[in-house]
Amino acid sequence: MSRLTSQTKQQVILVLLVTTAVLAGLYFAAIRFQQISLAAVQRQTQTVEKKREAMLKTVQSAARISCELTNITRALSAGEAEVASGDLTAWMVSTIRNFKRPYPIEIPQFSTIVLEQNTAAAESPYQQVRMTVAGTAYYFDLGQFVADFENRYTTIRVQNLELVPASSTGSTDPEKLFFKMDIVAAANP
Repeated sequence: MSRLTSQTKQQVILVLLVTTAVLAGLYFAAIRFQQISLAAVQRQTQTVEKKREAMLKTVQSAARISCELTNITRALSAGEAEVASGDLTAWMVSTIRNFKRPYPIEIPQFSTIVLEQNTAAAESPYQQVRMTVAGTAYYFDLGQFVADFENRYTTIRVQNLELVPASSTGSTDPEKLFFKMDIVAAANP
C-alpha cells in the first residue's frame, strides 16, 4: 500500500467501509431477523412437544385411571351395601344380633332408633340412625366385640360407651360389666 497514492488509498478505505456497512446491514436485516424467527419457532416447537408428551402420558394413564375408577366404584357399592335402609330398627337389631353370635356377650336391651342429620360427614347424602343398646359382658370380650364391630362395618360407630360393674345391677359374677352404648350407623331412609 505504500505505492498507492493517497487518493487511491482513500478509495480503497472507502470501498472497505462501504463493503463492511453493506455486510453488516445484510446481517442485521436478513440473517439476524431469520435467527430470531428460528429461535421463536424452536420455542414454539418445544412447547408443542411438551403438550404432546403430556397428552401421551394422559392417554397412557387412561387405562390405569379406568381401573382405579372401577375399584373405587366397587368399594363404594360395597360400602353402600352396609348402609342401613328399609326398616331401620329391624336392620340395626338384626345386624347387631348377627354380628354378636360368636362373642360371649349379652345384649338384651335395644332402644328405639333416632334418625338424625349426619354429623360424621358434612356433605354426605345419608342420614344417620342412632340406637342405644345395653347388656353384660367381660371387659376383654366387650372390647374385642366393639373393635371387631367397628372394623367390620365401616359405616357404623360405637359412641358414648358406659361401663359399670354388673354386680351393681344384680349380677352374681363380680368380673362382669354392665355396658350401655350408642350405635350410630349411616342410613339411607
